[in-house]
Amino acid sequence: MIKDIRIFVSSIGTNRHIQYIFTILFFYLLSIILFWNNFFHGIQFDEVYRVNNLIPFFNPYSEPYTQAIFSINIFGTFIPIAYKSYISSATLLPHVPLFFWDDYLMGIRDLYVLYFFLSIIVFFIILSRFVNFKFSFLTSLLLATSPILFPEIRFGFAYSLHIVILSIAFYFLYLFKLKKKPIYLFMGIFLLFAGANIYFYFLWVIASLLITSIIFYKDFWKEILFSPKNVFVIVSALTLGFINFILYNLYSDFASFKPLISRIFFPSEYELNPIDYKFSPPLIEDIIRKFDAIMNFFGDFGYIYLAIGTITLLLFGLVTIKLIKQNRLYDYKNYYFCLVNSILILAFILITPNTTRAGHYCFLIPFIQLTILSLVLLSTKIYKLKNIHVFGVAIFIILISLNGFITGGEITQSCEDRGKGYFSPAIFDLDEYIDKHQIDSKNILFVQWGMYSQLYFLNKGEFTIKSLVFQFLGAEDSQERVVLLEKFLISNYIENEQEELYFPIYKGLDTKSKQIYEDTLSSLSLHGGKIDLIATFNETNGEPLIYLFKLSNTGAVVKNIQKSSTPIYKYGRVMSFERNGTADQYQIAGWSNPEKEFTWTDGHKAVLAIKPENPNSDLAMTITASPYLGGGKIKQQQVTIKVNGQTVDRWVFDQAGIQEKRTIIPCTILTGEVQLITLELLDAKSPKELGQSGDVRVLGLAVRSLVIDE
Repeated sequence: MIKDIRIFVSSIGTNRHIQYIFTILFFYLLSIILFWNNFFHGIQFDEVYRVNNLIPFFNPYSEPYTQAIFSINIFGTFIPIAYKSYISSATLLPHVPLFFWDDYLMGIRDLYVLYFFLSIIVFFIILSRFVNFKFSFLTSLLLATSPILFPEIRFGFAYSLHIVILSIAFYFLYLFKLKKKPIYLFMGIFLLFAGANIYFYFLWVIASLLITSIIFYKDFWKEILFSPKNVFVIVSALTLGFINFILYNLYSDFASFKPLISRIFFPSEYELNPIDYKFSPPLIEDIIRKFDAIMNFFGDFGYIYLAIGTITLLLFGLVTIKLIKQNRLYDYKNYYFCLVNSILILAFILITPNTTRAGHYCFLIPFIQLTILSLVLLSTKIYKLKNIHVFGVAIFIILISLNGFITGGEITQSCEDRGKGYFSPAIFDLDEYIDKHQIDSKNILFVQWGMYSQLYFLNKGEFTIKSLVFQFLGAEDSQERVVLLEKFLISNYIENEQEELYFPIYKGLDTKSKQIYEDTLSSLSLHGGKIDLIATFNETNGEPLIYLFKLSNTGAVVKNIQKSSTPIYKYGRVMSFERNGTADQYQIAGWSNPEKEFTWTDGHKAVLAIKPENPNSDLAMTITASPYLGGGKIKQQQVTIKVNGQTVDRWVFDQAGIQEKRTIIPCTILTGEVQLITLELLDAKSPKELGQSGDVRVLGLAVRSLVIDE
């Protein structure tokens, strides 16, 4: 393989070397121009929230951050496999070079430019192997200026690395066809599926390539499939390249593909559980909506591109009719390859849920550009007129000029937008304020989308995240959000007992943000909260964007919430911790989700809030529970029982199985209406810590019931 690469390089020639140097310099300057001003604006949530998973590997002092929904245990280390049912942890690989930057923000922006530049150059070099310099250069320039890539590729929402993967994979498969060496087949297939492992929607490209190649190159597939060695090579390359998704889907009943399969074949079931908090309309209606979205990608020029696409199809149709009449269509099948792939990829995008962002359509590149090139080259061969060749060059120049004009406008607009809303540099001012006034991140609560991941990224992970964002996103109405906030305040205060709590809030960006803003402040005020607006942070136009509020009497608010929300407990009533039991209304902090017959404590402290009928007499409390001993790895579970902060008993669970423990609570420590019962579990550990599973819950007791008597 190395020898073949040397032959490829030596075949370039002196003139080609000059052309290559010119092209590299040209596209380097173009990349800088296209990404100019990309370093001087705010960051957006989507730009960094997955990248943050890498920071704990770079910075040993960073706080935990993980969105992994599935991990596997390899020699005692839990390796994340998936962050969502369709986002592989391999998505983080392109960001690994951030390790070499001291400023992560500058690093991530540098990588955008670097990967874009590499994508264009690799595409050009490989294309020039098959097409003359002029058309290789023009096609690469058409690709580099495509409005589909901009402005989202500047924000990290779209990708260009798939062009590198696709170009190199194609070249390896071409070498395999020529030389029949299995190593080339392996590398081509491996790269394609590694690309899908990194960018899930690259599966559209693989599916279209598979269908098109079967239609166009049946003999090629017969040659492969009738060779056991080649079949083994393909299976091996596919498995290694796609290992994350294979492992995850085998263990999760193919969860990655359920949304798409349900959408197409079981629409009624899909509508009950749409992904990404979005309700997707019926398939046909959704396809129409996406066509409208595509038109909007190009602003007022959408219909021009629609006309260009229509004309391209008509011209292919005219050429096809001529070839059919001459009975020569099969001889020129290669020129239809990219056209068919473009149509298939677009079809896959349209039937996939939640693909209304321009970044989803970037996988049509480079097939669209190669379709234009194929039409020009095919017309030149069929009609054999010099004017056709000149006309083709003119078409490229016109399209490149149109691309450049629209892309330039998109970039200008995006630079203006990045000073506003979620893109505003106000986040930098907030970060500076927090640092200057030495506000502990543990005392900051985030209730809206965006800020917490940005601040975590800017602080290189040395930032504790306390967030109700996803709970609020899933809340149906204001009442549900108020309940979530109240429960968090109680548990957070009991865990840390801080008096001050800070709320950075976007005001009025959208209807949801406005509702969250109003619900948060009204709920705190309702319970006697002393709330002060201590700082505002502006957009680039001077308009206030982020409001930083401080709750200065958290303890008093917590007590008021407890009085209003805790039900009266009747003596002798069994408090059941099973699923559908009665314990959840008393649980404040340190409890996992209830299971069939019990609820695990989660953490080193589990708290209950009880409002007894008569606090003027001694109480007897009985708990039925079984300890977590880690299969013999934990000697015992020591449990300290505290009521209103005062120790009343200490229990030791040193045997497995269900046990009953009883203690007396003196009436002298019963203060106020609500009594806080705390179980302190010093020996609690997570199964992950013991190497037993990926369960990160810190388990102590599996509590089944609790009863209090006079």
